[in-house]
Amino acid sequence: AVALAYFWYVRGYTKEGSGILEDILSRAEEQLEPQLHIQLLHSAGMMALGHGDYLLAKRRYEQKLELARHSGDWDGVERALGNLGIIASSLGDFATARSYYEQSLELVQRPQQTGAHATFLIKLGSVAFGQGESAAAESFFRQSLQLKESVGDPNGIAIAASNLGRLACARGDYEAAKPLLERALVVAESIGDTRTMTSAMHELGIVAVRQGDSRLAALHFQRSLDVALAHAEKALLLEVLRSFIEFESMCGSLERAAVLWGF
Repeated sequence: AVALAYFWYVRGYTKEGSGILEDILSRAEEQLEPQLHIQLLHSAGMMALGHGDYLLAKRRYEQKLELARHSGDWDGVERALGNLGIIASSLGDFATARSYYEQSLELVQRPQQTGAHATFLIKLGSVAFGQGESAAAESFFRQSLQLKESVGDPNGIAIAASNLGRLACARGDYEAAKPLLERALVVAESIGDTRTMTSAMHELGIVAVRQGDSRLAALHFQRSLDVALAHAEKALLLEVLRSFIEFESMCGSLERAAVLWGF
């Protein structure tokens, strides 16, 4: 189950994965050796986070953090802090998220931890973006992209490029946003990262709307909705639906907008 967790997460099977992992934990938690227990708690938190159950995810990562500290597993501590930061950020508590990320960053600023360092730069960029600190967010995202490129991490490259594109889109710089989002989409599709695919296609839909290409906008919004539904990307689904409904209303397709609203 632990070995399958990343596959479940990337492919969007988080609800099914969560059920399996929670069943294992409920039946055998007291008998698990510490390292396996830490891995199961991490995977269970990942699944809960993937389908939007932030309270369950928070509980599992807090349990993991306590057990990892007690066991001297500093990689486990770093990852638990990072995921608690994601949850806090998702709930709009950016100050708490930044605190978790900064604690994590202190543990990964070593040469052999380049990939992890880059990941936390993405997370700090997301917090800065959420707090309206556009310049800081861009700096974090660009540093992360460079580090992810240096270690050849396609998933990290896709996420960093997508975030830079999202930031450019928020600034109204659609010419800069489009190639970044297209790069993110191509890389994400090549590795089956449905979460980044959904996000990139959604943002490309917004870019197309702003550039007056309604046909391309409809294509991107429909594709992002299809992927979000097929892979249970609950965290992104409402955002995609909202943009699609606004687009259909703007185009005068009120019947289509009503169908989407009652989806």
